Amino acid sequence: MNPKPFKRPTITSLLIAAGIALIATGGAFAAVKATSAKRQALAETDSVVGASGKTLGLSRVVVPPGTKLALHRHEGTQIARIVKGTLTYTVVSGSASLYDGEPGNDAALRNEIDAGETVKVTAGQWLIEPPTDIHRAANKGRTPIVILLSTLFSNGAPPSIPVDPGTLEDIAPTRAPLAEAAYKSPKRVGRYLTNKFFRLLVAKDRRGLRKFLAKGFQIERADGTGITGAENYIADLPNVKRFRLSGFRASRSGRALMVRYSSQATESLNQAPITTSKAPRLSTFIWSGKRWRMTSHSNFAVLPN
Repeated sequence: MNPKPFKRPTITSLLIAAGIALIATGGAFAAVKATSAKRQALAETDSVVGASGKTLGLSRVVVPPGTKLALHRHEGTQIARIVKGTLTYTVVSGSASLYDGEPGNDAALRNEIDAGETVKVTAGQWLIEPPTDIHRAANKGRTPIVILLSTLFSNGAPPSIPVDPGTLEDIAPTRAPLAEAAYKSPKRVGRYLTNKFFRLLVAKDRRGLRKFLAKGFQIERADGTGITGAENYIADLPNVKRFRLSGFRASRSGRALMVRYSSQATESLNQAPITTSKAPRLSTFIWSGKRWRMTSHSNFAVLPN
């Protein structure tokens, strides 16, 4: 199934045709087979204020169980929200950002998905995919996945571009190392690192924590108690079920990165619940030459009596 040439960016000549091409060639969340996914164009405009020559399209894609979505990228930024089902999403080059919660103050960055990482994207979560993000995905579940897509691309161009895996060797690095990126955006790197810390806690990933925490890691609590040593902390982890981080402030000096933020978490310590209201936190990290390691963490949440 091949698309007809674009005459001008209208719903029938752009989104529908591009959607067919997308599905046939492995575009944005497109299946390997043309009949494997169904795409419905919902709206589009080529009168995008601040983005002359661009088209903004909105569409709905249904991905049946067992469908593999071919390697691809997007010319412009795309936002993809999972309405139903669970998408298995893999970044091959570049990075993507995974959020959940309602947009605005309640939105929470769950993961900065780097090259080589695979994550599960569930209903209610959304991805922000920059043009440098080369990725593939799949529906490994038993129910269809429903996705809403908002895509920005050049007038007359397809909203998604298939990528030949054999050409990846020729692609220049699209994401600066976290050490370098922290100079330009300490806040973004700090947000990524603190979210990673909380994800490891929710998963009780002790192996991951051993790689992430410095050996001399220290934690300070609101009542003045604390723990010294990564192994001591890992041996008695808090029970964190959910979390939402916000209000990030970060600064960097040399190899050190300091991050202040607020946390609203559902957690308990020694079987006693800790307040779920927003509470300030302070985390510090050190660059080891290969990766960032958390050296200390201060938790100012009200502790149980």
